[in-house]
Amino acid sequence: MNLYLIGYRGCGKSTVAPLVAKSLGRKFLDADDLVEAKADCSIAKLFAQYGEPRFRELETEVISELAEQSQLVVALGGGAPMFESNRELMARSGKSIWLFAETSVLWERISSDKSTLDRRPNLTDTGGRAEVEELLLVRNPVYEACADCKLDVGSLSPEEVAERVVTWWESDDKN
Repeated sequence: MNLYLIGYRGCGKSTVAPLVAKSLGRKFLDADDLVEAKADCSIAKLFAQYGEPRFRELETEVISELAEQSQLVVALGGGAPMFESNRELMARSGKSIWLFAETSVLWERISSDKSTLDRRPNLTDTGGRAEVEELLLVRNPVYEACADCKLDVGSLSPEEVAERVVTWWESDDKN
């Protein structure tokens, strides 16, 4: 069974997942890194050259490949759960934990992370904090519906988040 970390950009999936994997003695994979490797370019360049539909196609291919494996801790892209096929793959092959925080926390993290700004394109015409607010209205209900557990990460360090994820994973609550 795989463990999938889901949530909006800036919630800490890519930071927390390696810590969780190490604690559980599992392999960590970042789905966005795998998409970039498959495309041989950054997500921003992939969006610019081929558009979001091609990115989402590659993302689903990656999730399908991950779902054929086991014992993984996977950081998924923020939009991955928005597609039913991806949700089905996740549910069939593992459990998901939704890492969430208030819009202000997410925007502060996103805007201060240069690597995220360079690597990830805007997903709406508005961009910025307005984009975060707009997308959270659509995505949060989907995250909540497909998550086996949810964790407010707004005031927690990555280490604290990882500890809580591991505690949940090792509990009987997920079964």
